[in-house]
Amino acid sequence: MTLLILSDPLSTMFYKWYVEHDGSAGSFYSPDLDQAISLNPYINYSFHQLYVVFCLIGIVLVMLLIHRRSVLTLITPNKKVNWRKMGWGFLVLLIPMCTTTIIDYFLFSSDYSLNRINLEVFLKVFGLLIVFLPIQTLMEELYFRSYLMQWIGSKVSNKIFLSIIVGLINGGILISFDPYLMDLNPVYSGLSYIVIGILLTYITSKTNSLEIAIGAKFAYYLYISVLSMLGFTRYQFFPNYFSISSLYTKMYLFWTVLSFGILAFVTVKRFQGKKDITHI
Repeated sequence: MTLLILSDPLSTMFYKWYVEHDGSAGSFYSPDLDQAISLNPYINYSFHQLYVVFCLIGIVLVMLLIHRRSVLTLITPNKKVNWRKMGWGFLVLLIPMCTTTIIDYFLFSSDYSLNRINLEVFLKVFGLLIVFLPIQTLMEELYFRSYLMQWIGSKVSNKIFLSIIVGLINGGILISFDPYLMDLNPVYSGLSYIVIGILLTYITSKTNSLEIAIGAKFAYYLYISVLSMLGFTRYQFFPNYFSISSLYTKMYLFWTVLSFGILAFVTVKRFQGKKDITHI
């Protein structure tokens, strides 16, 4: 937790230093907005993601220097990562989320509007997402699910209780890191993250590894980011290509429960009880 707290001012320090030395007289750092003004939006977004990079480095140092364990032990008890399981989590969540979005569009088409797209900007932003979202996903999963889960799991053996406890903490912490989500709808945005936290923790406990949760969380972040092209975040550096008034509402919560519920059901059926799941 100390590393999480210290990573924010550390990344801000680098951010402010760059703005002061970028050679542009028109750019400056605004403490109120926690971002630079008149700075290249791609650089702006990259510096805000520097926080998760420092957090990831922090958890690596904690594992190596304090626990004297490999970081791999936060992901799997096996000797190597199972990339197929990550791919499984990615696809098995992405398919129902895309399907429910199509259904939602036909049911509530007035909630969606497509704005003018600049393909060059879209591709550049998509490239940034492909670079930084895996880092954000890995950091969050190592900290808020695996590390936290292994600690609480040493006290709580029941997988359902463990999933609820970790899911509640996980959802609450992630919401606190992005208070803008609470401005959208504090009830449904909060419940969405808690549901995601509980179900991904349950999957992790039943499969005894973190790979599927990592793949699924990356699919979720990529899906949400592309669907709104970062327009829903408090760092609105880029054009908002999609206007979605139903984001984080009661119906969105229903689709979230359905999509992650499908993932949990088919994953537990597929993987639980396997003695050696490294090569599945």
